[in-house]
Amino acid sequence: AQISDLTSEIKRLNDLMKDQQEVSKAQVDNLSSENKISKDEEAKLSAANDKLTTDITTLQNTLEQQNKQLAHSKQQNTELIQHNNELTQQNTLLKVQNNELSLFTQEQSPQATIASDTEAELTAEIDRLRLRETELTEEVKRLNDQRLEELMGVKR
Repeated sequence: AQISDLTSEIKRLNDLMKDQQEVSKAQVDNLSSENKISKDEEAKLSAANDKLTTDITTLQNTLEQQNKQLAHSKQQNTELIQHNNELTQQNTLLKVQNNELSLFTQEQSPQATIASDTEAELTAEIDRLRLRETELTEEVKRLNDQRLEELMGVKR
């Protein structure tokens, strides 16, 4: 929307500049031919036209820079979404593994006595997987928050 607004503003200013230049040229021609305009007034009209041209060029350059920044932000967003999807897949796999380990532990307990160090290893693995699940969940949240902040920054 900002780009469209800037583009419309540039077109409007271009039209205004052209109109102003035509009016100024006609005024200069008429007044000069009638000897009613001084050289100072001609210079002022020319300077005003030059300023309009400079202002339009500045707006065009600003618009081009904002377009480049928007393209870069879109690329970053795409990369963050892809990374977020990868983290979500990893998180899902870790949940499945965690559930499988929990089921395995539950199935084995009534059937056989698990050595205490084996049980400790499984518990530690479950804890590690739960911790990893938490870390990935936090990473996904952090990346989503970061992206939201970047998008809000671009919209300003």
